[in-house]
Amino acid sequence: MKKKLFLVGILLIFGLASVTNEIKIENNMAKHLVHLAKENPEILDKFPELGNENYKLEKMDTINFVFKNLGSDVLKSFPYIIILIILFFSSASLFKLMKSKIIRDMSLRTSYDKVIKREIIKAYSYSFVPILFLVILFILSLFYNVNFDFKDSCIKNINCYMSDTSLKFFFFLIFNLITITLYYINISLIMLNYNKNIVLNVISSFLIIIGIELVLQCLVGPILAAITNIQSFGNVFSSANLWYYDSSSYLIATIYCILSFLISYIILRNTYKKKERIFIQNDK
Repeated sequence: MKKKLFLVGILLIFGLASVTNEIKIENNMAKHLVHLAKENPEILDKFPELGNENYKLEKMDTINFVFKNLGSDVLKSFPYIIILIILFFSSASLFKLMKSKIIRDMSLRTSYDKVIKREIIKAYSYSFVPILFLVILFILSLFYNVNFDFKDSCIKNINCYMSDTSLKFFFFLIFNLITITLYYINISLIMLNYNKNIVLNVISSFLIIIGIELVLQCLVGPILAAITNIQSFGNVFSSANLWYYDSSSYLIATIYCILSFLISYIILRNTYKKKERIFIQNDK
């Protein structure tokens, strides 16, 4: 329980930092416009509202404000920070069992497969961390403005930070974030057998994930883009772009996320298939 509260606290800090920064940027922009109008009286003829010292920019709707935050400078590196957070929390329980040899005793009382299955399910519960962050960001955005008319904003092309306003967009965004997070967790659990320290496990797992991304982006992406003439092939291989992609990337991103999960899951199942090998590996 303490771990999960700590995790929520971390996500809340990032959300608050982003939302408060975006509000500050808007307020500074409003002050700049008022100052500009003072120095250039002709502007007041067209925009008399700038004569008010307390002038504020028109607030965008809540949903677009959420997506504006996702693309903000404060959260620019967040997709990679959240990977590190997930790698740590999702592997902590199984790491403790493996390195303390408790899993041997548990396997005597119950099936080894049941113990491993339970730990994997426990680790998979952290696949909802990205969605939890979106919920936190949404709740914080309600303090900025309670307005859900995001379609009207995008139709008028005013303060629109979404590439698509359909339900399909939200479904694929949530589905792909959960699926790719399961892939990250699989990598972390696989690497547990090769690391004596959980910090080293997080770092090595992270480097593998980034390494695979770079290979896909720099080598596989351009080749597939040239063959299919679909330029978005390169974009979806980046963890950052899975938070913020255009509608042409829906199918490609989904296929990539599903394949990443399935391949890593097969490797994970094979890794923990033979308990004798696991025990020997962790005794080293």
